[in-house]
Amino acid sequence: MGLDPTGRQSPGIAYDRALARRLLALSTILALTGCRDAPRPASPGGPLPTASVADTTTGPDAAAVAEPSAAADAPEPPVTQIEVVEVASRDHMTIGSDLVADDTHIYWSAEGMGIHRLARSGGAPERIVAPAPDEHVTAIAAGPRHVAWTTDDAMHPGRAKLYVRAADGAVRVLVKDFPLAIELKIDRGFVYWATMGGYAGSSSTPEPAMVRRVSLDGGPVATLASGIAGATRLAFDTTHVYTFSHVSTGYADVVRFPKAGGAVEVLARAQDNPSGLAVDDREVVFSTAGPAEMPKVGPCKRPPCPVATTAPIYRHGEVRRVPKTGGDPVSLAGELSRPDVLGLTTTDVVLRAHSSEILRLPRAGGAVSRVVDTRKSTGRTLGASTYVAREGKLFVIVVGPRP
Repeated sequence: MGLDPTGRQSPGIAYDRALARRLLALSTILALTGCRDAPRPASPGGPLPTASVADTTTGPDAAAVAEPSAAADAPEPPVTQIEVVEVASRDHMTIGSDLVADDTHIYWSAEGMGIHRLARSGGAPERIVAPAPDEHVTAIAAGPRHVAWTTDDAMHPGRAKLYVRAADGAVRVLVKDFPLAIELKIDRGFVYWATMGGYAGSSSTPEPAMVRRVSLDGGPVATLASGIAGATRLAFDTTHVYTFSHVSTGYADVVRFPKAGGAVEVLARAQDNPSGLAVDDREVVFSTAGPAEMPKVGPCKRPPCPVATTAPIYRHGEVRRVPKTGGDPVSLAGELSRPDVLGLTTTDVVLRAHSSEILRLPRAGGAVSRVVDTRKSTGRTLGASTYVAREGKLFVIVVGPRP
């Protein structure tokens, strides 16, 4: 199956840039929290809306928020099939953040400036939201009828904003004046986001890292969990939020807490460099990058000598599963290069690895098989990928450089 891609960007740039952003956020979190090392275990015909439009802002934190009936997503049936969506574009596409997708479009922020989208049926990318002055997009999420994103103001720390764009193109501010957001997701009518902690608004007292939510219709903000350091992934079932909470450099617990807020439960302790995360009605599946290795540079016999890189190498990753109530994680596969769990079907784990492969792994254990390898089908490596689960199918969307 061939890939008709959409740009010329170097294969691993988008993936590495997203990973680097999360690692930078994590290092800052650990510095702020003082963690110690733990023992290892708009349409083309009209004007573009700008991100400064503000219809609604939230009030103070609330202990719980009622589920919105009109905006709530309908529960999805169990996923039984995998379908790879090949995206075509006539124009160059620069990706500066993770891709997200809904039923009809792929969305991204180009170098953090503005929001762009591309129809899954192909065509030319379009910018649907123009950048606001001094604001940089830090995270983006998509739901069936909304796209949400967070921005940060480098000149005014603690002035982050959460925007939402409805299907009719209306853009509004849902929340403002909070610390940098490092993850953002839409689930069943709510926007969830994780912050790295720090000063918020005009407050002179720094706040801890938190996971919060607000209705897509606006209203009060609910703080669901506090002190969750480095929640770089969020996943959901009908009752709980699942994420990572870093306990030391390179190690994090897999945790969950109720969607309405409550006690944080540790499901798996001190996992080494966890990355992808998915959950269904049966279990939690996550990937780990494994221990970091620093590349070796041989002796230089004749100048000019190569400059040693400090970028770590991850090639001992694993995919693991753990019961939703906690327990000992079970390894499903190992010796993977930077695995990133994308989603689950009733029988398989779908993941990305080696920056260019979409893989299928039996949940009961067994050999890893390849769903698509963009290096072999196009001669180039994968620029980015995302997925969306709808109507019993897991749509894996791949975008790469034009061959």
